[in-house]
Amino acid sequence: MRITTMITALLLLLSVQNAQAEALLTPGQAFVISAPPAQNDRVQVSWQIADGYYLLRDKIRFASETGGVSVGTPVLPAAQTRDDPVFGKLAIYQGQVTVDLPVQRSAGAPEILNLKIVSQGCKLEDPCFPPHTQTLLVALSPSVDQPPQVTGRIEPAFTPSGTATDTPPALPPLTPPPAQAPAADPLAELSALGASLGLGGDGEDELLTPEQAYQFSATVADGRTLKLHWTIAKDTYLYQDKIGVSIQGGDGVVLGSYTLPKAEIKPDTIRPDGTIGDVAVYHNAIDLTVPLLRTATAATSIDLTAKFQGCAERGICYPPMKQKVTLELPAVTNVDDAAAVAAAEQAGYPSRTRSPACWQGATPG
Repeated sequence: MRITTMITALLLLLSVQNAQAEALLTPGQAFVISAPPAQNDRVQVSWQIADGYYLLRDKIRFASETGGVSVGTPVLPAAQTRDDPVFGKLAIYQGQVTVDLPVQRSAGAPEILNLKIVSQGCKLEDPCFPPHTQTLLVALSPSVDQPPQVTGRIEPAFTPSGTATDTPPALPPLTPPPAQAPAADPLAELSALGASLGLGGDGEDELLTPEQAYQFSATVADGRTLKLHWTIAKDTYLYQDKIGVSIQGGDGVVLGSYTLPKAEIKPDTIRPDGTIGDVAVYHNAIDLTVPLLRTATAATSIDLTAKFQGCAERGICYPPMKQKVTLELPAVTNVDDAAAVAAAEQAGYPSRTRSPACWQGATPG
């Protein structure tokens, strides 16, 4: 399978049920932003959201890049609730949305506000775009003609101006974005999207497949100990809190409590739930010792399943991954304490899945 085909599967999870794949819009096309001149020290920032896309309410941030002009706490309208199978309940906007933003201009300050806006959106049933930064030039005085808008770009997250409230303002009608002709080849469309997002091209290596980015292995150290190892490719990382281990099969085998190694703190990073903040991650490699409790002494086999999820540093996150390995356990000379086994079984009920009992402290990276 070609690398570009895997990228399509990871980023878009395109349905192959239709002969013609729907064209994927760029963030600037999917989320068209505008703002008229300020009135009464307030700016109305609006998004026209293309059909089949949605904007995450809790990802909207504002900042002034004009000296002497500050922005206050934005007023966000009530949002719809989307029950996402991966990230749970999300507050989203579809169609169009307008945010009421207070501004304060000091005496002698410029009459044009350079307003920086960070937002993040998604395509229905597909992975989300990276956080998208756009700049609007907003006239602050009626005597100043409305300046042209500046096109959006992808940049790191910034410190928000304040916590948004949830009071709905009126939603004025907006001009819909220009129609996008369907692409004859979805792979070519994805390549164009990657170039627009700065995710490829100009000599940059192609995105690794999940199996190339994260190579997992498991071995049996003895009848009560497993050794797990992840090799993490350069310029990728694994989330600490997305690592989980379970076992199936095997007579008289119970998964014990294990401790993940110390992680790094990656600041201002996309979390698995789509929010941005400090995240505990692993680079390069992980070695994990997993204990087993035995209630029978005979040799047996088990199926071990490891779950994990990670991202590429360029801002593309892989879907959650699962790998299954069959392991042959040797016989042991004695069984474990019944109380300890009962406690472990209860903790792992019903699927004998166990997340770490504790994590070693994370360190800034």
